[in-house]
Amino acid sequence: GLTGYFGVQKMWDTFAYAAIGKKTLIQGQLWDGAIKLIDSTKRSNWQRDIATILSVYYLINVPGSTSFQSWGNGYYYGSSNTYTYNYYKAGVPMNMAYQPTKMLQVDIGTPKTSISSLIPNPRREFMSYQTTTKVPQNGYTVIGNTSSLRLYHPELSADG
Repeated sequence: GLTGYFGVQKMWDTFAYAAIGKKTLIQGQLWDGAIKLIDSTKRSNWQRDIATILSVYYLINVPGSTSFQSWGNGYYYGSSNTYTYNYYKAGVPMNMAYQPTKMLQVDIGTPKTSISSLIPNPRREFMSYQTTTKVPQNGYTVIGNTSSLRLYHPELSADG
């Protein structure tokens, strides 16, 4: 989600690392979606959850700086085969079962650096970036938004 413990609004560090030339790995774990809440034996639920984590990756993707890894639905991983409790089909190597290979073959283009041409409405809202801080209050603090050229974090320095 946007604001959960690891929500998209708290993934500002991906962009900060890219700005200084560092690469990041974005991992998506398949655990709390349709496979857990609806039915883990249906292929369509697995595909839906894989598409969801890939969508989140595309929201924060910085071409040339980020990589994606789709994680299974538990803490056991490797080349052993899936079972009916950890994939819709038993017998598929786990390190291949959860990968959205066909989806990744679709070229969706590159991210826009500005939304002004996409959303001509002067009341458009930019997504806020948040992080846990103790200053000015204990909890989540907005440190900038998607239009910010610089993020402000009061615990790092006087000027952010």
